[in-house]
Amino acid sequence: MPSSAGPPPGVPPTPLPSWGDRLTLGQEVVCSESGDALPGYQDVTEAMGVDFEPVLPEWDEGDNGVTSIMLEGVGGFGVADLDGDGWLDLVFTSFADVPKVYRATGPLRYEPVLPQDHGIDNAGVHTNAVTAVDVDGDGDLDLQFGTVDGVRAYRNEGDFVFTDVTAASGMDVTAGNNVLGLAWADVDVDGDPDPYVLGYGPGSPGPGLTFENDPDFLFENDDGTFIERTGAILPPDASNGQSFGGGWFDGDGDGLMDLYVVNDNGGFDGNPGNLYFRNLGGWVFENLDLGADVAMLAMGLALGDMDNDGDIDAHISNAGPTVLLRNEGEHLFTDVSLPLRDFSDGSAGDISWGTTFVDVDNDGVLELMTAFGHMPTKEGQGPNQTQNREAMPDQLWTQTPDGWRDVASDLGVADPAWSRTVLAEDLDRDGFAELITWSLNAGPRVHRSGCNGNAWLRVHLEDTRGANLAAIGARIEAVGDGTPFVVMEVQAGGEGTLSGGAPEARLGLAQADEVDLTVRWPDGETETFERVPTRRSVTIRR
Repeated sequence: MPSSAGPPPGVPPTPLPSWGDRLTLGQEVVCSESGDALPGYQDVTEAMGVDFEPVLPEWDEGDNGVTSIMLEGVGGFGVADLDGDGWLDLVFTSFADVPKVYRATGPLRYEPVLPQDHGIDNAGVHTNAVTAVDVDGDGDLDLQFGTVDGVRAYRNEGDFVFTDVTAASGMDVTAGNNVLGLAWADVDVDGDPDPYVLGYGPGSPGPGLTFENDPDFLFENDDGTFIERTGAILPPDASNGQSFGGGWFDGDGDGLMDLYVVNDNGGFDGNPGNLYFRNLGGWVFENLDLGADVAMLAMGLALGDMDNDGDIDAHISNAGPTVLLRNEGEHLFTDVSLPLRDFSDGSAGDISWGTTFVDVDNDGVLELMTAFGHMPTKEGQGPNQTQNREAMPDQLWTQTPDGWRDVASDLGVADPAWSRTVLAEDLDRDGFAELITWSLNAGPRVHRSGCNGNAWLRVHLEDTRGANLAAIGARIEAVGDGTPFVVMEVQAGGEGTLSGGAPEARLGLAQADEVDLTVRWPDGETETFERVPTRRSVTIRR
């Protein structure tokens, strides 16, 4: 376990700048003094108390009412501190059943709780996805589920008690639609988080493809009540496609959050491919095709600054070759995946799902973790000429001087199960991210990260000027000796596939003992905090 450390006895601490009450330092956490080699991982799922196995129906080509997407799209989960005790709780979706909820009681210690006892009851409704976002600015993270019957919204009342507020919130207009996720940002810069709801469609009842699409929804958050603004994205007669994933990020550095939606079955029977929308402000968007509107069978989206140039790049999973987009600025994207044809594909044309950027070794340079998995609704040949193998190991790619290299087997995370999504979250709060996956045939798995001597910061933002308390969409930059230029944006939803992580930012900082932190808040205001000591959590308030 990590230990707390301070200056040696008799050595006075170096005076720090005066930040007033704007920045609060957590205690230093020293995980290891060893070098900067990649840490390994250990499967701690059972030891930490997460022990359920998924129950899936027999696939009979729709005769029992189970469509292909209902079976293939199981596996969403949320990671969030739902009770405000500092530890991250876990919420897993499951097939036509109430979610599986695990409450954290300490570092990598969990106890199951019955969600019905806490006001969460999706019994009998097939649930795909979950996010945790404080929609009303009261300091508690609320829960939102994507189901085959629209969004279910639950208000966090505190003390792990939730109330179903779907109808009162206005989210009930999504009823009847198969929702695969939600992605949040302060779209209109008014101080509260607004959601984009990803509608897929009913899916195929048999082995063939169908292209009946459910609509996406864009909402304006008005003091916890949601007003539909979908027309700002697409005209009424336009198709948004079969939306499998999507996320908000500032694609051009203007301070407004742009939207990237990735679509399954892109290019088939006129179905649109991935769609990139530039935010012009005032609920006005324009669809730009500057390298990002790729037609593919997209299932997941990862967003992160993979080349440390200050802008956010994207990786999109696929049935077949995946796509890695380098952001060139001014909404121009270059596909750099061609030289990396084995990159998240391989000779068998594997099928990838959730994907996420993560700095596993805290050297300041991002790795890429991608979940792969068999499709039980397809026999032998998969979609898009893929080989639908029983075992498709997950992949973890690291950047080397000679290019990207898959190190999943070396680090113990090349899981051959039928994985659907992956998130990277620091569950034990030692500064190094655990890798959490969910598979159809094995359920959740938590791989605990090892550690090294590299520096890090976990940044919590508190913006009390509005209801967007976690400052979703804020940009955090770190500059210091011994570390690359590191940029992170606070995300909520739109990560992995069907899932949402904690609204916090974790920055790997190599050998920097202190850094200058610059925060650009969602409304564009910027402030810098000099000489912030590393290897700890910090809270920045406005």
